[in-house]
Amino acid sequence: RLPQFGVKPPFRAHEPFGNWSWEFAGQLNDGGSAVDCDLEAIKGATESERPSVAVDYDLVFASDQPVYMYAENPEWDGLFDGHLDEVGRVTGTVRVDGETYEIDGRGSKDHSWGVRDWARPKGWRWIDILFEEGPEVTLWRATFDGARWLQDGAIYADGASDPVISFEEAIGYAPRPPADRPATWDFSIGSEHHDLRGHAEILRCVPLRFPIRDAEGNRAIMWNDRTNFRCELADGRVGIGSAEFQIRV
Repeated sequence: RLPQFGVKPPFRAHEPFGNWSWEFAGQLNDGGSAVDCDLEAIKGATESERPSVAVDYDLVFASDQPVYMYAENPEWDGLFDGHLDEVGRVTGTVRVDGETYEIDGRGSKDHSWGVRDWARPKGWRWIDILFEEGPEVTLWRATFDGARWLQDGAIYADGASDPVISFEEAIGYAPRPPADRPATWDFSIGSEHHDLRGHAEILRCVPLRFPIRDAEGNRAIMWNDRTNFRCELADGRVGIGSAEFQIRV
């Protein structure tokens, strides 16, 4: 529950599993135009040496495929007690440093319930791949021992969310101290009725860093590279997606 300060909350659900609204107005740091976001920019706007710009947006997410609820599985405990993914359409307006952009495109949203222990996973991958036409995909996978991966997600098409049953990937990296960043990503994601195979080029990489302690009490950083990418499927379709490449450093 958000604190009540007489200010409208930045996001709200219009109805259960219905439209969501997002609003924001404030200063955000300019991270530069290169693929790598300047690490100085991920600090708070009052702490960073990067210039900040005025940003505001008013957006609505409207799901247009069935919500996908992750299966009950106690192995996810510590990351969430329940989780869902949705895909749909995002419309509205974004203003950045005086420039206005009208938004009308594909989008996705996920939601988790319960407490999240950032120190528990040793790595994860959260993915959405979106097209003007289906099928589209959302997927979350994590490893807690560095060897075996747990995953769930769905491929959306024809008014159905088809659970993912297979996943393979190959990641190409680019140098970036202190941890190399993903530069390319080849994937194969399958469900009972669909098979998506493709190649992605990373367009933007913004690292989110969470200070943690490991099981022995040693300091570490959970390094989550939030990326946007352009991908081309084996059938020639071109889409846009995002992925979180999370590792320990």
